[in-house]
Amino acid sequence: MVNGYESLTRMGREIPCVVVDLDGTILQGNSFRMFIRFLVGHLKERGAYTSLAKVIGLLAARKAGVISHVAMKYPIHRLGTQTMSDIDLTEFASQLVGALNQRLVRELDRLRSEGARIVLATAAPDLYIPYLFRHLNFDEWIATPLSGAYDSYVETRGETKRRLVCTLADERDWNIEAVVTDHDDDLPSLLLPFVRRILVNPTSTLKDALDTAGLDYEVF
Repeated sequence: MVNGYESLTRMGREIPCVVVDLDGTILQGNSFRMFIRFLVGHLKERGAYTSLAKVIGLLAARKAGVISHVAMKYPIHRLGTQTMSDIDLTEFASQLVGALNQRLVRELDRLRSEGARIVLATAAPDLYIPYLFRHLNFDEWIATPLSGAYDSYVETRGETKRRLVCTLADERDWNIEAVVTDHDDDLPSLLLPFVRRILVNPTSTLKDALDTAGLDYEVF
């Protein structure tokens, strides 16, 4: 037994891996919304009113349903990359640390001490995830990369996240033995065979989907 559940040895692998989501799971809140608030304050402080107006316009367009979430997210991701310094991102990461679910952090630390590898896998922008990662006792992270153009911007969620975490596990010779999440975006990962499904403040749609599929899960 590893971490209280039966260890798998598929293809001779013996190192268990736990995949954990960020927003609403290990973070009590939405990191991108927090980032937007931080970015707005950052732009105001620097008198960057043209960029500030752009962000406000994107938020208004999204609220009105004129643009998609991704159409809002991409330019804000790019603007943050262009305007925020290492010091700014370090400060923002400190805000994220203050919103972590410490009970879950302690549990993941326990699992890691017993031999598991911990992977933070999130749709959040890769702009600030490395700065948060410095505060976590995790092994790897996966996030949404900033592409050169909007047409090639792909969020790390759903099937994309599943593919990336599986590729990482294959490269490291790890078994994905648990997935920790709150949202049905992660259903593709939760449907991996033999995984332990750990739900944190799960949405009703996620629980309904797992119940319908006849899959076991536990609520943390």
